[in-house]
Amino acid sequence: MKKNILIAIILLACSPLPAEPLDEAKKAYRQSQYEKTIEILDPLAQAEAKDAEIFLLLGHATAKLEKWPQAIAAFEKAAELDPASLAAHLQLGFLYEKTKEPEKAKAAWQKVLSLAKNEKTKKLAQKHLINLK
Repeated sequence: MKKNILIAIILLACSPLPAEPLDEAKKAYRQSQYEKTIEILDPLAQAEAKDAEIFLLLGHATAKLEKWPQAIAAFEKAAELDPASLAAHLQLGFLYEKTKEPEKAKAAWQKVLSLAKNEKTKKLAQKHLINLK
């Protein structure tokens, strides 16, 4: 009996731990499994509604599937949770342009311009702002 318990403990200790849901979602996204990514992230977004990273990944996955309203909502939530998220504002700029919301696009690109640290990103934001005039 003790031997069986010892074997069970050893087997449990050696078996791989289940991956964290966010890690699973990232893996699915890297493998272009966007629907699976969304399936994993939706419950996380409900349960952990204060983690901007969840909403960023959810925004990217929904954008890949061209679900523009859902992508915008996810990136807006990411930007709300982390106002300094360059990625969220950058994606919002593109998506607002795509959905023909120029005023919102301008605001997003202005935020990108204020957050950008490198010249390439600043020039990209400036170009979009000029095109939106």
